[in-house]
Amino acid sequence: MSPLLQLLQILGLREKYLSLVIFAQLSCDNLAIIHQFVVNYNALIRRGKFMLRQSGLVIVAIFSGLLLALMISVNAELAGTTSAFQASWIAHGVGGITAWLLYSVFKKNHARANRPEIKKQYWFGGIPGALTVVFASMTVQSYIGLTGTLALALIGQFLLSLILEHYGLLNQPKTKVTIANLLPTLFVAIGSILIIYGKVEM
Repeated sequence: MSPLLQLLQILGLREKYLSLVIFAQLSCDNLAIIHQFVVNYNALIRRGKFMLRQSGLVIVAIFSGLLLALMISVNAELAGTTSAFQASWIAHGVGGITAWLLYSVFKKNHARANRPEIKKQYWFGGIPGALTVVFASMTVQSYIGLTGTLALALIGQFLLSLILEHYGLLNQPKTKVTIANLLPTLFVAIGSILIIYGKVEM
C-alpha cells in the first residue's frame, strides 16, 4: 500500500478518495513512462545522428580513395606521352588552381590574430605530393600496373602511419604499435603480391 493510501486510511477517508488516488497514481506512472520514452527516443536520435556523421566520413574517405586511383591513372597516361616530371608539374599546376578556387569559395573569415601558428615544415606538404605523382606514374606504366601500384602504396601508407602515430610525429596522437596494428599491413602486403603476380591479361 502506498503512503498516501495509508494516510487516508488513518484519517478514515480511504474509501471516499480511493478512486481519485488510484487515478492519480496511474497518471503519474503513465507520465513517468512517457518521460522515459522521450528520453530514450532523444538518445536514439542523437546516436543515429552520430552514426550518420560517422558513415558520412567513411563515404568521404572511400571517395578520396577513388579520386586517388583516378589521379594516378590519368597522370600515368600523361607521363606516358610527356614525362613523369612534366606530368607532376601539370597535375599540381591544375590542382593548385582548383584548390585556389575552392579556397576562394569556402574560406572562412577569421582574424589573423586568432589563427594558430603554423610550423614551417607544414608549408612543404606539396613536395611529397609531387614525388607521389612522379613515382606512381613510373610504376603504373610498368608490369606492376595501376592496382599493384595502389596496393603497394597502401603498404607504405600503413607503415608510415604506424611510425608517425607510434612516436607522435607531425602532431599525431601517440598510439602504441601492437600486433593488431601490424596484421592489416601484413594482409595488405600478401594481397598486393597476389594482385601483382596473379593478374591475367585480357
